[in-house]
Amino acid sequence: MVLDEVFGEGGLPLPESLFGSHFRWLDAPCGPLAFLDLETCGLADDPIFLAGILQPLGNGLRLRRLFARDPSGEEALLARTAETLGPGAIWVTFNGRSFDGPRLRRRSARLGLEFPAPAEHRDLLLAVRRRWRGELPDCRLQTVERRLLGIERDRRDVPGREVPERYRDWVRTGDPRWITPVLEHNRRDVAAMAVLHRRLVEMGEYPVGI
Repeated sequence: MVLDEVFGEGGLPLPESLFGSHFRWLDAPCGPLAFLDLETCGLADDPIFLAGILQPLGNGLRLRRLFARDPSGEEALLARTAETLGPGAIWVTFNGRSFDGPRLRRRSARLGLEFPAPAEHRDLLLAVRRRWRGELPDCRLQTVERRLLGIERDRRDVPGREVPERYRDWVRTGDPRWITPVLEHNRRDVAAMAVLHRRLVEMGEYPVGI
């Protein structure tokens, strides 16, 4: 399943609930950026069932979420994720050097797929630790949103630890009340990454890349 939203020119206005009230995109130096966040069936080497990708599209942004209705759809999800990112993208993640990147490579190799490497991988967690370690109670993305970006999540936001079980309940029952909050959680994560990346650009401090 592919879920697309387009913001900016020719699309929806940037929602303040996702991007805050002062987020500017069009004048930001970006290049082929791709803000990437995965949801998986567990912390071990379990399948990926959701990939959220936020990318420039013309003078706006496209948020694409690729969703596997059950674990058998992971191969198609990975192939479509590779196609969406392309070989020349600059990946922007939060803890992606430890989690998202290795998980994509391992799961693709297990299924006999070749996943294209990024032109550069900017891990925002490394930048947050370098710039704000000691000033924040922790370096979790939601702490950064609240303390540095002025973005508050809805109280109904799903904790990451609940995501795998909610997906299993969705596969078992087909009841959207299990999976809809997970889709929204992923949507908020990639939007927060875009705002955080812009803050770092404004400070003249690009995230660490590999």
